[in-house]
Amino acid sequence: MAKMRSLCARRCLRSNVKMPSAKGNSKVQCEAVVRLKFYEPEFIMDMKQPMKLFTLMLPIVFLLAACSDPPSDKTAPTKAGAIQAQGVDADRFVGPLNAHLEAFPQCFAVHDRLPKIPGEIQVPPPMKGDEYSAPSLSLFAEQNPGLAELEKQGFISFTNTEREEKSVFGDGKMIMRYFVRVELTDKGQPFYRAITFNSAEGLRAAFCYGKKMLDSIDAVRDEAETDGKKLASVTYTYHVQDIAPWARTPEFAAAYPNVAEEIKSLDSVKTAQALFIADEKNEWVSANLYQKQ
Repeated sequence: MAKMRSLCARRCLRSNVKMPSAKGNSKVQCEAVVRLKFYEPEFIMDMKQPMKLFTLMLPIVFLLAACSDPPSDKTAPTKAGAIQAQGVDADRFVGPLNAHLEAFPQCFAVHDRLPKIPGEIQVPPPMKGDEYSAPSLSLFAEQNPGLAELEKQGFISFTNTEREEKSVFGDGKMIMRYFVRVELTDKGQPFYRAITFNSAEGLRAAFCYGKKMLDSIDAVRDEAETDGKKLASVTYTYHVQDIAPWARTPEFAAAYPNVAEEIKSLDSVKTAQALFIADEKNEWVSANLYQKQ
């Protein structure tokens, strides 16, 4: 044990680590005792001679056990969970990430009952008097201020529509149902997307008001293969620029207050994560874009 301590002392002196006295109770700290090729080029191993390597590694293992502090809760990353930040692997995702951000800019869902545009929103039957009257579009606009604001901006238009459908009670009866049909205008086309914000909610009609620009790739984590395809999750930071003027108006803020609050927070960079899939050409594509192929 004395020889081991002496050897540890000599190693620690090389790394400027103060050794405790024999009477002291402090732990021996000699974390930098041995530097392997995997971390520093000072220690070179001949990987072609396994038995020589094994014999060489035995004293190192015992030395580390004698000189190091007890292991912490942090464990070394496995191959399936290895993280490389700002490395070669991270550089490979710059192009795929930019394509992902271009396809999915900063957007908001326009209505919880409108999966896409053109689309229809069912409304109650019209009030019946002496003559038939269609559902009131002004009342619809009053009850749906967000859609009304987008109509005022000239992005969408409303029309009444109706049709007979079978009763949901299964009695074979036909009943008249009424809808407001939402159409997209030429002015609204550049801002429109159909996006899945939440897998539980499904597709939503959305309007986009800002461009996402990549700032950095912070981590790349290899995930377990699925159906024989390689997967990787990428953590990155981005900022939003070129916010549309119509999204900063008081009228828009009143119609979509949650979006207005989100816009206020866009001055700072954001951190997000995206899943990527290696396609048939072994090129990385974001999972969202892969599903559209």
